[in-house]
Amino acid sequence: FIEFLEVMTDTNDNNQMPTKVVTLDGVDMRFCIPNELTHWRIDHLVEVEPLTVAWMLGFSEKDVMFDVGANIGVMSVIAAAVRGARVFSFEPHSENYAVLCRNVAQNNLGDMIQAWPVAVCDETGFGNLHIMDTRPGSANHAFGESKNFLLDKQTFPHVQESYSVRLDELIQSGILP
Repeated sequence: FIEFLEVMTDTNDNNQMPTKVVTLDGVDMRFCIPNELTHWRIDHLVEVEPLTVAWMLGFSEKDVMFDVGANIGVMSVIAAAVRGARVFSFEPHSENYAVLCRNVAQNNLGDMIQAWPVAVCDETGFGNLHIMDTRPGSANHAFGESKNFLLDKQTFPHVQESYSVRLDELIQSGILP
């Protein structure tokens, strides 16, 4: 159901970085892998998120997916490329957002995926994004309060200023379907 074909691009060109081609359900997708963490995310896609991948394989062209905390956009690309779903991706971490945008472009999915460099929260406004690891592919960041995924107080080594939006406000204003 999933097969991996590794293809490395010329890393001397400033516009290129190593990529990996993943074939899922007969569709080839290309993912940028600028470091070992993003490479791991691609290699362990089905192992780490089997239910999510199986759920997305049930999508159709009429479906809309909100990918909140999209990271480097792996799930966004799968939903759009493999099933033709319309995707709205939200990723506030600047390094992840940059790779997310490259992955959308690598797969020519700009007409199917809209990527937003914002957090999704219960309040709209500016705030701190607390970052554990600045590398692309890193996760478990926190917007607003400095808490971990268990909601315990956490010290994060990095902070990035960011902006948060409420999905219901975006839907009510007609920005999102």
